[in-house]
Amino acid sequence: MMYQVCRPKVHRAAKATYQIQNIHQSIHIQKLIENHKTLMSAITYIVRWRILSDLIKESNSQNGLLIKKLNPTRWAGRYEAVLALKIRFVEIQKALTKVILCSSKLDERNEAEGIKKQIENYNFICTLVFQCKILQIINLTSKILQSKSVDLDNASNLLKNCYEQLKEYRCNFNDLLEEANVVAKSWSISTEFQNKRRKVVKRYFDELCTDMCLTCPESLFRVTIFNRTLDILINQIGKRFSSFHELILNFTCLQPSFLTSATDLELLNEATKLVNKYDKDISKTFTSEILAVRSTLKNQISQLNSTRDLAQLLMNKNIKLE
Repeated sequence: MMYQVCRPKVHRAAKATYQIQNIHQSIHIQKLIENHKTLMSAITYIVRWRILSDLIKESNSQNGLLIKKLNPTRWAGRYEAVLALKIRFVEIQKALTKVILCSSKLDERNEAEGIKKQIENYNFICTLVFQCKILQIINLTSKILQSKSVDLDNASNLLKNCYEQLKEYRCNFNDLLEEANVVAKSWSISTEFQNKRRKVVKRYFDELCTDMCLTCPESLFRVTIFNRTLDILINQIGKRFSSFHELILNFTCLQPSFLTSATDLELLNEATKLVNKYDKDISKTFTSEILAVRSTLKNQISQLNSTRDLAQLLMNKNIKLE
């Protein structure tokens, strides 16, 4: 895909049936047991969801965000799931605590305790905020690029803005920490990165040097996760769309903003480049024709925003460029 970044781990759907060997010989009994398991699982899910829904209503929040299942096929689904997890962080913690204290099932309590322990971690909160910010930058661009009405000019501007925003965000690691601190303090979680035991690697007598080992957990997160992820994103966007930007530059002479601001010599040079590039499709008279069109429709061209609008104008005026 065009944008593949920081994907959260998504477990594949479990198998639809369980193989029961040497216990139940009757197919009818096996179906009854499976139907009973499905019913009990659905009831447990409804009870958990009701607890979380009640806590969201009690919070009197005005944003209206609800927890949704992760949709791995669309960027919008990923963004909505991660954003809801960040906004509803306190309600999720309360729901897990209530399940731990009130549930009569040992497996359910253990599962809730495991989830609660994993998300009560400053590393997890920073990763959550980081993913939310990246998906926020990419989501709108991805949506518009999938639209049938998007043209080359708008697509180029969207990709440029996405590229610049990612580069700017790479220099603002402190903004990530500030936002993560707000989420962590809402549940009284320590705002310090987890310090893991450093791995000791055996060194040989003839070894000249080794890679620098980062002992600070914050620096380790910044280098291995924050900088690395953004570098991959920025590099991929720059490489994959370099040819796309070159294509846009070839049609500079047809952009309304250039037509209204360029001199006759500049317009003539750009039109000549386009004719030389596509000499089998565009005739030599195109350079003089584009100058004539600019002189005749300059006031109307100044009100246009894209090359598509220019093409529509020429069609309405029944003007043909060869």
